[in-house]
Amino acid sequence: MSQQLYRRCGCRDENGKQLGNHCPKLKSDPKHGTWGYYLSHGSDPKTHQRRQYQKAGFKTKAAAASAVAQPKASLDTGTYVEPTRKTLAEYAPEILARRQTTGFGLKPATAANYDRYVRQHIVPSRFGEMVLTDIRRSHVNGWVAEMAAARGAVTVRRALPTLRMIFSAAVRDRDHSG
Repeated sequence: MSQQLYRRCGCRDENGKQLGNHCPKLKSDPKHGTWGYYLSHGSDPKTHQRRQYQKAGFKTKAAAASAVAQPKASLDTGTYVEPTRKTLAEYAPEILARRQTTGFGLKPATAANYDRYVRQHIVPSRFGEMVLTDIRRSHVNGWVAEMAAARGAVTVRRALPTLRMIFSAAVRDRDHSG
């Protein structure tokens, strides 16, 4: 495994080309630019390509060093999971279909209700287009408040378990992938 911390900035030369780590201000001003890390760890068993991880935008070298510690530790233990870019709107129908085909089937009426809650209330909501890993409790609480005001408590009480099922499946997928 190789790891590297680096500093760069967004200054540009007279042609508009970004200077990156060649900016003269980086040597003279310790607060100029941002820090980042580069991490290389083995190769992907499926593609046999080198696995590389990079993230920048940290204000200090210590913050970058601290941030690289978590993915490094999870790579060393084999528990690293690549962050998903799937939205809730993409993921929810997949879960409903999977529930029907994997032995965790739903009764037809329950499946129809779950599908209706996903199509009418969950996917069109403001977090339907959010990436799964970006959704927080505050988003769900806001959705519950909006739903209670617009639709009523009964709809919320019936739609919320559908949302919980989707998030539970997402957590299980995250914990078992990799």
